[in-house]
Amino acid sequence: MRLFVAVPVTGAAAAELAALVGRYRALGWPVKWVGASHFQVTVKFLGEALPDAVAAIETALRGAVGSMAALPFHPDGLGGFPTTARARVLWAEYQTEPALELMADRVERACVALGFAVDGRPFRPHVTLGRVRDGHQLSSEAVAAWDAELLHEAFMVDQVVLYQSHLRAEGSRYDSLARFPMMSA
Repeated sequence: MRLFVAVPVTGAAAAELAALVGRYRALGWPVKWVGASHFQVTVKFLGEALPDAVAAIETALRGAVGSMAALPFHPDGLGGFPTTARARVLWAEYQTEPALELMADRVERACVALGFAVDGRPFRPHVTLGRVRDGHQLSSEAVAAWDAELLHEAFMVDQVVLYQSHLRAEGSRYDSLARFPMMSA
């Protein structure tokens, strides 16, 4: 099983991202755009795990986030990895608040205690919106347009989800295996 832990983007923030992707998809950029059902902020990629490990993962995640209060997640802009001009991935970034860093750290520690690898990179909350197709690059006009976009809609981080990812030729499918609610703010 290929697993990861994430926060789903909900409400007006998800609608804003869907509208943004729709506008740019219509421009015919050489990008494979992500569907709205995949709008999430990955907290921890676990990779391959045996099915009998799921119960222990669920227990660890419940302990890591169950006592944390829900909190707002504010947009911080658009960009690309490694840069927008040389983007392989286009994303929407969200502000890193101390409480979000704490949540990510607690999830990381809980998963490492189960034998999963340490990520080693700082938590950089973002939503992948598209992947530039192999052998292509964004035009300078596209880079300028993407970098000039502003996002306005925040959303509440009120749960963490354990997902299973199914890799398929037509694109990945994510199945929610378990949801871990956070305390109401």
